[in-house]
Amino acid sequence: MFFIFGWGNSDKTLGQGCTLECPNCHNVRQWSVVETSQKASLFFIPVAKWAPKYWMVCPICSWSVELLSREHAYRVLESTPQHNDVACNEIGRGLGTGTRL
Repeated sequence: MFFIFGWGNSDKTLGQGCTLECPNCHNVRQWSVVETSQKASLFFIPVAKWAPKYWMVCPICSWSVELLSREHAYRVLESTPQHNDVACNEIGRGLGTGTRL
């Protein structure tokens, strides 16, 4: 008997978030909200998922900023492009400390 076991990273786009200017490519676009996590699978079926992190990602150059929590990520998703709320303004101030996802 043999088992096929695997593990790795999982990325899932949750939706569109704030409209911001990217400090890397200087384009103004609506950024994506992405959940990354570690996962394990058995016979190609996911059986465990842990260490979720939430990110805002520039759609042009993939520059990203980590969000504080799941709740923060969903607050960003609920904001509208016409008026960026407090969650988006907090992200805008932290863009200089981003990374490439």
